[in-house]
Amino acid sequence: MISLSRVFHVVQRTMPVIALGGVVAMASTATLEAQGFELVGARARGMGGAFVAVADDASATWWNPAGLPATLVFDGVADLAALDSIPDRPIEDTSSAGRDRALLIAAALPVAALSFTRVQQWRLDPVPTAGASAGREDGGRVPAAQSLLTQHFGVSFAQSLGDAVVVGVTARLVWGGLSSAVSVGGSIDEAFDRAADATRASTTTGDVDAGVLVRLARVRIGLSARNLAAPTFTGVDGVSWTLDRRVRAGVALVADADRAGRQLWVVAADADLTRDDQVAGTWRGVGAGVERWIAGRRVAVRGGVEASTTGAARTAATGGVSVAVPGGFFLDVAGVAGAQRRRGWGLSAHVMF
Repeated sequence: MISLSRVFHVVQRTMPVIALGGVVAMASTATLEAQGFELVGARARGMGGAFVAVADDASATWWNPAGLPATLVFDGVADLAALDSIPDRPIEDTSSAGRDRALLIAAALPVAALSFTRVQQWRLDPVPTAGASAGREDGGRVPAAQSLLTQHFGVSFAQSLGDAVVVGVTARLVWGGLSSAVSVGGSIDEAFDRAADATRASTTTGDVDAGVLVRLARVRIGLSARNLAAPTFTGVDGVSWTLDRRVRAGVALVADADRAGRQLWVVAADADLTRDDQVAGTWRGVGAGVERWIAGRRVAVRGGVEASTTGAARTAATGGVSVAVPGGFFLDVAGVAGAQRRRGWGLSAHVMF
């Protein structure tokens, strides 16, 4: 009979190889219809999505599990987020649009964490009408909305490789349901509502995320890969949605090389290494942001900017604040506003000690 201690020992020994190999192997893979890093985390959203090399709270379970050792003894988070890219024009004249809603609940220790994430996404794509001729580019396509609902149950582990390098892995059980509806007339919001109310075909599968974090005095360098298994969900009408691989790199400069938990100040920048042909057009994101604690570490302000290096830039400004509540509680809020009606917000409640 195999003992639990033996299993844990094997996981500890092999996890660094899995993490490093997975991240490096996927770093050059293009993506379609992914779940981006930017979906979760009010602090990350306020910093322009520059968080892969920061990842110093329980949202590291989503952003970079290698950041877990940078948390305090315990860090718990409940996070709500929304992101919309809905053009201000009639649905018949819209080639793509998207809406994302996400909930993260996570509890983290410096070496392990548990997480639950619920993500609902909508996309609008034109589909051929019945009887449309092959290759026809006009009149033979109508808008169709798809809605993907996924629920992720994750277990994360982090392992140090010497004094400077940490690797991390998140193994996730994923339930996903996909539904769709053809929409003629009405608004984009109404089309998304019809898709969400349609019959879903569901699938349960597994997925893996991996990350690396290098600490060089006050400099942090991070690399994180999501959806390494690239699960695919198929609706009752045969339409499919793949959570393809996303790889993102980041660098950060922090105030204190030896401090765990939130730093007095942080300056960070991130860049996607993969492309997402997502709901609102091709996206390969870059972002930069800052965070500064003031008033005796009771209040934090942050700001940033994000854009895409492929397709339309869709440059957006981001910002946010945090307030410390007695008892180790923190409230974080964030917002994003940019070109082509890219709008979003985030709200988090943290407890840490």
